[in-house]
Amino acid sequence: MLAVGSIPMANGFPFVRMGDTMIICGVKAEIAEPELDRPSEQGYLIPNIDLPTICSPKFKPGPPIEEARVLSDRSNEALVT
Repeated sequence: MLAVGSIPMANGFPFVRMGDTMIICGVKAEIAEPELDRPSEQGYLIPNIDLPTICSPKFKPGPPIEEARVLSDRSNEALVT
């Protein structure tokens, strides 16, 4: 399911519910002009995983934790292969 408007900073958000667990993923997208030195480039995606304190008591406010950085890197690898 894709809902619009429930997360104000996102263009939409898919969510999955399994038993008592719910996963929400805010999706934000924007179109940008190609860089001047690479005008024929098709474009790119930059996945960013944010694990706010509402996700779990183990996540604290502040800069991204290592787990979020690893998940972002793995998401990027999956998208470009």
